[in-house]
Amino acid sequence: MRLLTVLCFLWLSVGVFARHFPLKVKNVADFNYVATPCSSNTSSAWLDIILLIDNSATMGNASLRQIGLSLSSEFSQYTIGPYGSSASRVAIVTYNAGANLIGDFNALSTIQKITAALTSIRQTNVVQIEYGLYDALEIARDMAQLAYEQCTSENGFYHQPNPAAVVLFGAQAPFVDSIDKITQVANQLKSWANLITVNYNVNSVDLTNFLNSIATPYMNLSVSKTLYDDLEFNLMQTNCFCDFGPQLSAFDPVKNRVVKYAECSYNSEELGLTWGTAEALCNSYQSNVVLAPLTSSLRYNFTVSIYQNALPGFMVDPIYIGLHRNSRKAWVWYDYDGSEIPDSGSFSNWAPGYGFNSTGDCVAIQGGNAEKSSSYLWINAACNITTTNIDNARCGYHACDASNMYQSALAGLNHRCVIFESDVKKKKAFEARRKLLKETRKNKNKA
Repeated sequence: MRLLTVLCFLWLSVGVFARHFPLKVKNVADFNYVATPCSSNTSSAWLDIILLIDNSATMGNASLRQIGLSLSSEFSQYTIGPYGSSASRVAIVTYNAGANLIGDFNALSTIQKITAALTSIRQTNVVQIEYGLYDALEIARDMAQLAYEQCTSENGFYHQPNPAAVVLFGAQAPFVDSIDKITQVANQLKSWANLITVNYNVNSVDLTNFLNSIATPYMNLSVSKTLYDDLEFNLMQTNCFCDFGPQLSAFDPVKNRVVKYAECSYNSEELGLTWGTAEALCNSYQSNVVLAPLTSSLRYNFTVSIYQNALPGFMVDPIYIGLHRNSRKAWVWYDYDGSEIPDSGSFSNWAPGYGFNSTGDCVAIQGGNAEKSSSYLWINAACNITTTNIDNARCGYHACDASNMYQSALAGLNHRCVIFESDVKKKKAFEARRKLLKETRKNKNKA
């Protein structure tokens, strides 16, 4: 046991102290100071995509042909292959009076097979689709759940499942008395996948309202000139997610949708980390985690909103952020790869009496009433937490996306976008996080 403790200390020491050496400082042009966009590289996407296609008489052969050709063109941009190969998988289900699995992930293993399946779909003479839609959603739910459960554990190693998206092309609204039952299975499905709906009968108010009600928020689409651009956006947003902690996002009023960015964050105390320096509060757990770079109003305001929403009426303690003086006495932030980026001067939020010329080589938010903006002004602080008694930090890391995949440990590759080595550790961390928030709300005095 003592040997194991020593080995663990030595391993952690490498991660904690390695960055005390001078780090590479990037050029300003090499970093996005506003926010890191999610990758839009479809050829590198690693998605499970399940298509549910209404082939009732209401849809018609002309629309089915258009859907088949358009999706074939769309998926030709993707790399199709088995799980674990940095590739996407596609399954197809049609529905009318019943549901029919045209091909699962194994059967549709190439773009040629996907194209053949899509272009072979024909309309039926059926108009009523209630039972078929329900069954199709059940098939998709079970398929997404099974894929997740098969991939999260493999010989003791943690494997990140392909994020799943179910795309429902509908032309016929279900009867009113069946909507509750169908909605129930749709909600179950959304525990395992994003549900993207495509309205192929925009003149039907009943269909529009129904599809909008079951879709993942802001993932309800309609036939338009931009349909497949919008579909691609939603698929790539599905392929952009955080293993732990909230994901940076913002509302786009022009396109009426929420845009996720490839940035994740959490509080160091959520994982029980109490190391000697501000930097080690984040990177002692995983080397791909850094003190959060709050280099823009978008990043800053999103971070503030996390505390304001989680702790209304309570006090927030001082918390380290990523701005610091490096070994060359230059003010820099950490990028998510551990390198340093110069402060651009485009955004800052210093408290009165603090700034770049003040003593203290690290920076923290000053704390106070969680609902007041003044609590999140920046103050200089020493970097050694035993000197400052600031034992909490806002940590950030790059989200999983098409350019940043969690690779299989069995394949001899590295963890690149996740925090936990096993699903068990992940579940324990989420439970500890819930308990921490509960205790925080219980014990902290109201301001």
